[in-house]
Amino acid sequence: MSEESQGSVERIVRPFLPDELVGPYVKLHAVGRVPKHEAEEFLGGPEIIKELTDRGLAHHAPHMPEAPATFRATTIDLAMMTIVKELMEEATRSHERLIEGYEKLSEVKSWPRTGDGQCRDHLVRVITDPEEIMRLSLTMINSAQREWVSLETLDCGMPLTEDFVVSAPPVLREGLLVRAIYDQASVDHPVASANLQRSMAAGEQARVLPTLPMKMQLIDRSAVMLPLNATGGGGAVLFYAEPIVCGLAEYFEMLWLRGVPVGCAGPPAGCPLTEDQHDVLRLLVQGLPHKAIEHRLQISERTLTRRVEAIMKILDTRSPFAAGAAAQRRGWIDGSGEGNG
Repeated sequence: MSEESQGSVERIVRPFLPDELVGPYVKLHAVGRVPKHEAEEFLGGPEIIKELTDRGLAHHAPHMPEAPATFRATTIDLAMMTIVKELMEEATRSHERLIEGYEKLSEVKSWPRTGDGQCRDHLVRVITDPEEIMRLSLTMINSAQREWVSLETLDCGMPLTEDFVVSAPPVLREGLLVRAIYDQASVDHPVASANLQRSMAAGEQARVLPTLPMKMQLIDRSAVMLPLNATGGGGAVLFYAEPIVCGLAEYFEMLWLRGVPVGCAGPPAGCPLTEDQHDVLRLLVQGLPHKAIEHRLQISERTLTRRVEAIMKILDTRSPFAAGAAAQRRGWIDGSGEGNG
């Protein structure tokens, strides 16, 4: 792993881990794995090994016929999923204790009602009322001054019917940087996709990944909202704490680099693929199975097979996976790579 990549991993996890775990995790992540019998010396003792394992940041791989037992780092995306889950559980526990405290306080003192104003003195806030969540979500979006980024999944706890229409928020008309990453299910669903196209037409930059671990809204690197469960129906937690917000912003940027632009343009200059072939190649690189590609492009199995064979012939490869890798090296996907040669 390069020093730049290693530094990026450290920036992502540092706000969430004790100082004594940041170094060992980053060090282990950089090498990927170490022999089990060398792990304690490499990382600083059995206590570190136990902490990394208990927190889901590393795991033991057993001895296999072809390889010795090793101690391995959890990938950064899975590590962040574990960390976010811990944050949500901690926020829920804190919220329950806060409610209990208010109940006890109300027994001895009248407590004035709070107004609609947002109190920024609280660095973490848990909201369970659906209307309040919607109000705060819209407030966040429309109060953004520089940027609004989000993770969007199809899992919303209810069926999406044709009358489910989401208007593009005003911030898209005010020149702010608006970026969103969608899971593949959102792009494939006709209703969700129609809403996505409206947002993109208004100026949203959108990318897609096969799956996403959660929903998220983040504005100006100053506030972030996460759901308390997969659908968001159980409530949400709002963070103002700068280390947490900045850590999640770095996590978004990591996912953004991995994402593929939604509806990106046809083949770049110098690419010999036709537009139809390039559409197939782009979806292959995303990791979609053939059935999903057929559904997405509305083509038959025979047509897809013919296009994949043509792509492999042009790239002189023996598998679709190798064709995708070769196309990325040549810069035929998302305009990145070594060039068109």
